[in-house]
Amino acid sequence: MQANHIAVGLLAFGLVTGFATTGSAQAFRPFDDVTSTCATCTCKLCDKLTLKDGKVVEAVVVAENPMFYVLAKYGEWRAVGVDQVAKLERNPNAERGTGHTDQLLAKDGLVVSGVLISDNAATGYVEFASVGVTAHMKILKSMVEAIYKAGKLYYTAK
Repeated sequence: MQANHIAVGLLAFGLVTGFATTGSAQAFRPFDDVTSTCATCTCKLCDKLTLKDGKVVEAVVVAENPMFYVLAKYGEWRAVGVDQVAKLERNPNAERGTGHTDQLLAKDGLVVSGVLISDNAATGYVEFASVGVTAHMKILKSMVEAIYKAGKLYYTAK
């Protein structure tokens, strides 16, 4: 059964990242608009990031490394480059969760936060245990922009 979850996760990740481009890996991709389904939903316990282009993003910073922040909001995760943030106001009451030791940034900007389990050079895959996902994900390393392990650069496509 776990093999099926891994295969589905791998397939979904592969489809999403298959047409990736390296240049947009750290560009912030806006969160989905939830006001159409929940007009009263607000992000009261979120951090506030002001991007250099003036846009304001409200989300919880669940992980960070020298290259990017991992943002969470309403079950979605996003990455935004540290160099794109002009100001970060942390909410001391935000629930950041645990287990965000390592981060993987795909070439299309998709982000995974959790723990790097293995790096298999023979197959070209890395295996990641993502926070909140019961099955491990296997991700083609050719689709990865960068991996940070315990805050240090572990792998980069550059």
